[in-house]
Amino acid sequence: MSILVAGGAGYIGSFVARAFIRAGFDVVIYDNLSTGHQESLPKIAKFVKGDVLDHQLMVHTLKTHGIVLIVHLCAFSLVSESVSNPIKYFDNNICGAVQLLKAMETVGVKKLVFSSTAAVYGVRSEKITEDIAPAPINPYGVSKHVIEQMLRCVDCDSVALRYFNAGGAGDGVGELHDPETHLVPCVCERFLQGQKCDVFGSDYATKDGTCVRDYIHVRDLADAHVLAAQRILGRNCQRGLEVYNLGSAEGYSVLEVVSEIQKCIPGNFQIQNRRDGDPDFLVAENAKARSVLGWSPKYDLKDIVMDACKWHKNGRKFAVE
Repeated sequence: MSILVAGGAGYIGSFVARAFIRAGFDVVIYDNLSTGHQESLPKIAKFVKGDVLDHQLMVHTLKTHGIVLIVHLCAFSLVSESVSNPIKYFDNNICGAVQLLKAMETVGVKKLVFSSTAAVYGVRSEKITEDIAPAPINPYGVSKHVIEQMLRCVDCDSVALRYFNAGGAGDGVGELHDPETHLVPCVCERFLQGQKCDVFGSDYATKDGTCVRDYIHVRDLADAHVLAAQRILGRNCQRGLEVYNLGSAEGYSVLEVVSEIQKCIPGNFQIQNRRDGDPDFLVAENAKARSVLGWSPKYDLKDIVMDACKWHKNGRKFAVE
């Protein structure tokens, strides 16, 4: 059975592709390599270099490889950039999803697993369940929420997986972004270079004044995609969207994460001004994914940090089999 991983050369996408291969699927990776890395691709997977906005190439790819389900991870995802350049995010993320849905309609593919985000929830002070009304506070979150609403309207059997903060490394692959904005890799790199890391904001309404987030290992995220795909592949096509939070259900402040990294790599931090669009608190309630998908995280924050530190100490060099 052949599935397409759109955005499969990215950090999360490369782990998702591997998880599907381990589960016995034939995997086709579709990526324009604008932010992804061809070196991260599993050698057993087929690769098509292309943009999700290229309707003709996408249709050709779906037909040629007999794709029965798509995992859609293609998106720009920098919150601060989305605030300064919202049109870029609406054009790429929303228009890209429209073109993908058009291609699916043309070919007759009706199964989709969508990479969404906790950013659709906006500012919350308690653990977040899927039935809380979305209220995104930045254009990135808006773009993902719009796509979810689109999926509720089209003739497609779909699942949206709302990621919380992904981290970790493994299988010779880890985070390698330019620019790097995620907390764990930023801190690791600064410490290894003998520099202080930046902590953005110390006046949030949290236990120590820094943002609180829910961290989930990228391997756990990848496993959830397979479970979601198996769920919708195992039933007759129905129109509609299912939504699941993917998080650990544990909240850690920025300073707590920095402290954990300091156990692996010595270093210090400095407080900077807040970044635009960052909510105080984002922590998942993951009971729905546990009960319906049969998913549960296998790794905790210590595992995430340990794997990430190892990846950075090894020079962030891909070693893919």
